[in-house]
Amino acid sequence: MKYYDNQNGRSMVEMLGVLAIVAVLSVGGIAGYSKAMAKFKIGKTLDQIQTLVTDIRSLYSGSPDYAGISITNLITHEVIPNDMRAKFGPFTRAKNAFGGHVEVSTWNGNPSITAQGFQFSYNRLDQTSCIQLATADWGGSAASGFVGLFVNPYSVAQVGFNILPDISWANGNLPLNLSDAAALCTSNNDNSITWIYR
Repeated sequence: MKYYDNQNGRSMVEMLGVLAIVAVLSVGGIAGYSKAMAKFKIGKTLDQIQTLVTDIRSLYSGSPDYAGISITNLITHEVIPNDMRAKFGPFTRAKNAFGGHVEVSTWNGNPSITAQGFQFSYNRLDQTSCIQLATADWGGSAASGFVGLFVNPYSVAQVGFNILPDISWANGNLPLNLSDAAALCTSNNDNSITWIYR
């Protein structure tokens, strides 16, 4: 009697080939997901900033200036939406799409006029997102109320006039070009941008 082994299966080489294909597809999927999330965060940030500026102006429309502006006041008056609120111990703070904080304060472009504008900052921005946000067109006319922006926090770009003469300007014009933004957004995961409005 002859015994025939009819077992069929994959060889080790075939299995390694299948695993290699799965690994390549997984890496591609993760890279695609990361890019999609980065675009989502940028889009969400652009929407948040436009909404914040509009809502802050509405809240202070009856006031002569922006005195007393703070995250606490904006949360109390429901200017900060729920998806931007986060508990830090007993306090509620504002967070951005990148997991960092949102800070708000008054801005004084002219030392003789107090609280004539406001500024808010986002931190914990990765380098690519920092560059994309710094090069966005935030409105270059004086009518838009946009004054300028700080990138990491001692470089400033401006619209129209000097804000703080003792700080070096980032090319003096907005929107920033790509090379200027890349030179300012130096950290991999902890850049900050401050937008100034009046």
